[in-house]
Amino acid sequence: VPTEGLISTLKELCSDHRNIVFVVSGKERHSLTKTLCHIPNLGLAAEHGMFVSWPTPKVGGKRRWETLVPDQDRSWRSIATMIMEVYTSRTHGSYIEETEMKVLWQYRDADPEFGYLQSRELEDHLSNVLRGFSVDILHGGVEEGGYVEVRPKGVNKGVVSMHIIKNMEKIFNKGKLEFALVIGDDHCDEPMLSVMRQVGRRASEAH
Repeated sequence: VPTEGLISTLKELCSDHRNIVFVVSGKERHSLTKTLCHIPNLGLAAEHGMFVSWPTPKVGGKRRWETLVPDQDRSWRSIATMIMEVYTSRTHGSYIEETEMKVLWQYRDADPEFGYLQSRELEDHLSNVLRGFSVDILHGGVEEGGYVEVRPKGVNKGVVSMHIIKNMEKIFNKGKLEFALVIGDDHCDEPMLSVMRQVGRRASEAH
């Protein structure tokens, strides 16, 4: 849940017409809508960029979303879930989490050593079974939250960040943006930081 300090900072940034502000999150869109849609002129990207909602001066009402994920075969979801159920049954403390676009096996509450061994085995199992599907399989170690995730291929925080930047450049018809600031605190933010090297008229650096 966003803190009052964060909400206040976002409101202040969004109140300046020179700023274009986006929150790019791993949360689902209903969660972002519930906690942040009351902030005018704030853009939102949910599920690591699977969904985008452009800034609007209006608050309240139904938020409009678009997706960067093309229509595709989603039968991989039931296959992934069925495999994960096997590992859940033999790994105490693990559980399955499903969102609109992805399926995760969470083992952060399991025994760290056993959970990690099971996660590596699960990752290999999923990779073999789902190789014919257009999906990415991600593995986060214990220090990264402890999960194995299956999601549609080719969309991450870096992809959605560049999508946002390109669209903003078209809207304002000013060519390349002069400046972009990205703030992140998780390994999932690395793709977003990497694409920032392509922004601006001079060499830039992501830290």
